[in-house]
Amino acid sequence: MHYKNNPASAYKRSQMSQTTTKDLEVQALLEAARKLDAAKQDLTNIAKLSAALEFNQKLWKIFQNDLVREENTLPLETQSMLYNIGQFIDKQTHLCLSKPQADILENLKKINLNLAKRPQAAQNTQQPQTANTANQPTTDEPARTLGDLTI
Repeated sequence: MHYKNNPASAYKRSQMSQTTTKDLEVQALLEAARKLDAAKQDLTNIAKLSAALEFNQKLWKIFQNDLVREENTLPLETQSMLYNIGQFIDKQTHLCLSKPQADILENLKKINLNLAKRPQAAQNTQQPQTANTANQPTTDEPARTLGDLTI
């Protein structure tokens, strides 16, 4: 497939270059929540259930890996809390894979939605942005970090 000549691909690349790490994290959390909700609608569709749980678990593994990195700038208490949530998600995922339950999927979805809301709320309460963007994440930063997540 030729991505250079594909307008949709060019548009998507343009959007990604303007997306911050926080935005990507929020988008991933919302996508996981959407998949979990869709799986909850038909617990007999094991392929959809497994795919949703796997997507969510992979996302939280990325978060957990970032939380234990030395470069992570979140307060230790926040790192610990988020890491423990990740452990909870692991346990609930295994439980739901062995015995599908709508309430587990709902709880996992709510965790993602609540976390996705927090960075946006924090950004809305900050001082107005100035022309100084030295502390802003760049598009060169990896999209697989929680280091800039404002809790």
